[in-house]
Amino acid sequence: MTRQPLLCLLSLSLLFATGAHAHDPLAKNKKWCLDPNTSPKIVSTFSITPAALAQYRTEHAPLLGTAGATYCVPEKTCGIVDEWYWANEAAHDQCSALGVKSADPAAQAVPFVQGPVDFSPDNGDHHDLYRFKDGNLQGVCVVCVDNRVEAEPLLPDR
Repeated sequence: MTRQPLLCLLSLSLLFATGAHAHDPLAKNKKWCLDPNTSPKIVSTFSITPAALAQYRTEHAPLLGTAGATYCVPEKTCGIVDEWYWANEAAHDQCSALGVKSADPAAQAVPFVQGPVDFSPDNGDHHDLYRFKDGNLQGVCVVCVDNRVEAEPLLPDR
C-alpha cells in the first residue's frame, strides 16, 4: 500500500476523540502522528450548528452530480452519502480552511470530532443513528508538530 492511501486510512480511523476525554481530546490518540519525532497539537476548535450542516449539504450535494440527485432524505440513510457523511465533510473543510500545515508539508489540519455521541465511528451504527438535529458538531483541528524544534506557530499559506 502506498504512503498516501495509508495516511488517509490512518487519519480516518483515528479521526474521532470521545466525549469522555473532553479535558484532553487527544488522550487516546497521543501516538496519532506517524513520525515518532512529532506529536499532535490542537490548532483550533469548531462547533457547527445543525442549520449550518444542512446548508453545507445543500451547497455541496450538486457537486456529486447524479449521485447528489438521489442522496438520502433525513428519514433514512443511503450508504455513505448520508447526514454523517456531510457532517464529516464539513468538519474536514472547517479544518482545512485554516490553511495550517502539519510537520508533514503535504498534510493539513485534521478534525477530531467530540460530539454529538451518535457521530462517533466507535459506534458501528453511526450512519443510522447520527442526524444533524442531534446538536452542534463539535471538535478540534489537529496537526503534527516536530518535537525536535522549538515550537513556532504554524502559519497559513499565503
